[in-house]
Amino acid sequence: MKPSFRQYNPKIDEVNVFNLWQENFGKIWPLELDTFNQILCSGEHFVAEENQKIIGFIATQTLGEKASILTCLGDDKELLNYVINYLKSKEVKKIQLGNGGVSYFWPGIPTNLPKLIYYFEANDWKFTEDSYDLVRNLDNYQTPEFVFQRLSGINIQTANIENIDRVLEFEKKYFPEWLLAYKHKADLQDLQDIYYAEDDNNNIVGTVFIFSSISNSAKENQIWTKLLGNNMGGIGCLGVRENMRKKGVGLALAAYATEILQTRKVGNVFVGYTWLVDWYGKLGYKVWRQYKMSWKQL
Repeated sequence: MKPSFRQYNPKIDEVNVFNLWQENFGKIWPLELDTFNQILCSGEHFVAEENQKIIGFIATQTLGEKASILTCLGDDKELLNYVINYLKSKEVKKIQLGNGGVSYFWPGIPTNLPKLIYYFEANDWKFTEDSYDLVRNLDNYQTPEFVFQRLSGINIQTANIENIDRVLEFEKKYFPEWLLAYKHKADLQDLQDIYYAEDDNNNIVGTVFIFSSISNSAKENQIWTKLLGNNMGGIGCLGVRENMRKKGVGLALAAYATEILQTRKVGNVFVGYTWLVDWYGKLGYKVWRQYKMSWKQL
């Protein structure tokens, strides 16, 4: 009997799909069921069934004309074709393997899952570059002296109810792809997690946000606690206005954020979906996971 395909229904499918995750990836990428469900709370997902048993699963999220395939379980080519055709019917024009939707998960396809890489290559996906997740243990962290010595005429501030609109305007103008992430932090009242650098004229020139166990967004960000510990934290969406780059602003923001996380007793700091391995390496961050990146125009 050929497999049949349908949309994922968490009420009847969550345990079976989670068990499929555990069988395929659980040893290398361990997750709690609650965390797995948190990742899947947004988007449309699909299962392949054979003899009333789920043998395949694909999770997707869509933003406008762009969609992401967050993860794929099983090796059924027809399920992948079914999902792609469904996304086409929703007028999606571009699909990314990995992150690119609402929830952060994998930036691409992990290099420690070679069978999954081969599955997509066998189905005409081409990998063009690599991205990285980085980690820094804070037990012995100390910001190198040169980081703040290099900074001149720049002050780093914490967002609050009076200035958050300025921060959001900065994102809208310079980093529109991150605006929703900053709005989400603000909506959750995580203003104490948002920091910005401003010049002597009170112009914002760079921003960053963090998360830790005390953040209201902790649950959705602390995905890999089984690997990095329950006291893991993270840095996200660090950006500096183009004409202020290569002046030490970004590295100072990264260092400041790391110091704040250290005061919160964070053990490991996670930086996801970056290409700046050497840059973060100046603060002692090291490659934790590597991903193959692929996009496809429909």
